[in-house]
Amino acid sequence: MPFLEEETAQEAVFDPLVLTAPNTIEPLVFPNPTNGRVTIQSADNKTPLQSLTLYNVSGMQLLNDNTSGECTKEMDLSLYPPQMYILKIQTSDQVFTKKIILQK
Repeated sequence: MPFLEEETAQEAVFDPLVLTAPNTIEPLVFPNPTNGRVTIQSADNKTPLQSLTLYNVSGMQLLNDNTSGECTKEMDLSLYPPQMYILKIQTSDQVFTKKIILQK
């Protein structure tokens, strides 16, 4: 990674995928840690999930699932090696990120 110039290094860079609005109820991801199967559910169980995207810690996309407007979705991660993963959850108007720990 290239070094940043001194004046640029002090500027804060915010990733909109990580920040959530105040008073936002985030989707549930359980069980976490998991041994393979994980359930993703909208917080109110009424807001449809648009898409789920799974990344490894290196940022490589492993899975992209369009959920067809379901409020609850189950994912099977048992074929992946045990480590931490990042799940991007997109609804019609918000994007959330969650860490998932896969243990075996």
